[in-house]
Amino acid sequence: MQLVWQNFIEPSRHQLAKSEFVGGLSILDSLMVLGIDQTVKQIHAV
Repeated sequence: MQLVWQNFIEPSRHQLAKSEFVGGLSILDSLMVLGIDQTVKQIHAV
């Protein structure tokens, strides 16, 4: 979980394109579509 959030906090080190995928959407797309609360639930579900 911490590694996933580092992708957001330190985008220069971890490109979002290489981040985990949640339900076929990238985490960034999930945040935009579902909001933070739903995205966190999706991440925990994986």
